[in-house]
Amino acid sequence: MDKVGIDNAADMSSNLCADGEVLQKGASSWSCVTSGGAPTNADYLVGTANGSLSAEIVVGTTPGGELGGTWGTPTVDATHSGSAHHTAVTLSGTPTYITLSGQDIVRGEVALTTDTSGNYVASVADGTGIDGTAAAEGAVYTPILDLTEIASATLGAGTFTTLTFDAGVTDPVLTATSGGLTVSTGTFTVNNNDAAGSTLLTVGDATDADSAQIFGDLTVTGGDITLGTTSIFSGGDTASLNNVDAIDATTEATLEAALDIAGDVSSTGMATTVIGADKVLESHFKAVDTAVDEECLTYETTTGDFEWQACGSGGGDSITVAGVAATDPNFIAGGITWTLDTAATPDTIVGTVATNANLTGEITSVGNAAVLGSFTSAAFVTAVTGETGTGAVVLGTDPALTAPAVSGTPNAAGELGYNTTQAMQTTYGGITAVVAPIHGTIATGVGTQTLTNSNTSDQDFTSMFTFPANSIYTNKVYRVTISCELISGVSAVNVDTYLKLGSTVVARLSGAGNVTDSVTRNFTFTFYIFGRAAAGASAAVTTASTGLLLSSSLAHDQPVNLATNGTLTINFGVKWSGTGSTETVEQQAFIIEELN
Repeated sequence: MDKVGIDNAADMSSNLCADGEVLQKGASSWSCVTSGGAPTNADYLVGTANGSLSAEIVVGTTPGGELGGTWGTPTVDATHSGSAHHTAVTLSGTPTYITLSGQDIVRGEVALTTDTSGNYVASVADGTGIDGTAAAEGAVYTPILDLTEIASATLGAGTFTTLTFDAGVTDPVLTATSGGLTVSTGTFTVNNNDAAGSTLLTVGDATDADSAQIFGDLTVTGGDITLGTTSIFSGGDTASLNNVDAIDATTEATLEAALDIAGDVSSTGMATTVIGADKVLESHFKAVDTAVDEECLTYETTTGDFEWQACGSGGGDSITVAGVAATDPNFIAGGITWTLDTAATPDTIVGTVATNANLTGEITSVGNAAVLGSFTSAAFVTAVTGETGTGAVVLGTDPALTAPAVSGTPNAAGELGYNTTQAMQTTYGGITAVVAPIHGTIATGVGTQTLTNSNTSDQDFTSMFTFPANSIYTNKVYRVTISCELISGVSAVNVDTYLKLGSTVVARLSGAGNVTDSVTRNFTFTFYIFGRAAAGASAAVTTASTGLLLSSSLAHDQPVNLATNGTLTINFGVKWSGTGSTETVEQQAFIIEELN
């Protein structure tokens, strides 16, 4: 479109069109012409109706029908006029059972001969053991197994391995007639997979008592063999019962109570068995000769058999002992007087010792009188068994004992015992009648070791004793008593005393102040050591003291933890507040006691 050029205001006013005119371009210029409206011979598409138009077509403000989107950007629906506008459908292949007629797919019948490939059964007829026919397509074929048509059959020649009867509602019956049912290899199993108690196999019936014969072993697992009233054995057969040891105690007791024995040896149950009178005969013994009247049956240990021999006998006024006859019924043989009593029934023989054998040694005898001789302790020890200890025999009054070991807990006045916990000898007695330990002194000493106030440090006297490892433990108590002499000089000093276990000061005492110059004083200090815990690397120990008052500025808190599971030396010591070498302390004596 050409541009409209306006040179100046005069041109603008002279060239503007009047009302109702429109500006129209000519071949070489623009001119104002009268407007005649929209052409009447044209069709117009409008969103809504307009009065100035006479031939408009109203289509709405948005596309409709099979159009979507807007009029500025319209779209076509995917499916319109009933078609998705796919590529035309065609058929391929030679079979004609499906044809196409325009848009119509026509289905026809399938001809097996022309429309299929491969083999098919044209008709089904019955055969041996199988009844039922089907001769046309669509016919229902129901085969029936008829075993009456089968003379014999072999199962398992191919892949067949199992013949299963499905009982369903009615239990199946397998019947073999005119012969037997034989399983030559493998196993024959009858199982209804049901609860126990069902009878699965029956041989014979009530009117035909047949039998079952087994060549081999019969194994019953997890059940019982129940026998009827008939005998287990018949026809004189001999059977043996193996594994009798496997019969449990209950079954054994039941069998013993139920079995009776009749005859020469009889019993009711097996608990008591009795041999009948006059049932043991000579033939039952391993006799090697024949008996003669009045002989005795004797056992020979060398040959293990029985022999008949002459034995002692008597009658009237004669007697025979060990084959020796004597006319006097009261005679002495081998130091024994034999007396025949014919008045007794039967006759009896009584033997009495006629000549005593005299005894020698610790017990002696002459005739029938025995005398207990002198015993030595060694002879006594030889004669007894189960004794404890060694040495001489100890009697009740003033015995001399050598290192006796006394143990146990005493419970009567004067008894001794031993407390294994405290490792102390104990005794029973006292007004309170209790078991109490016997105090023991474990260390004592005297000496003249002297220390002076040459310095103000702790000064230890020589160790008095070393406690063994694990000797201070719960409730164990020791008492330490020390006697000292103090000689004062002209130095104005105070002196402290202390007790040390190992390298640890466990108690410290202080005097009341400077001691008067140039005097000699004796002091006794007593310390008690109490174990408060089991021996260990850091066990609590309390130390108490008597003597000078404990200075609050020098006090040691109690208890003190010590390594009581190791050895501990015990030392007494002193410390002066100043020097001068004029004051001395001498440790003169000590005693250490184990109280419990």
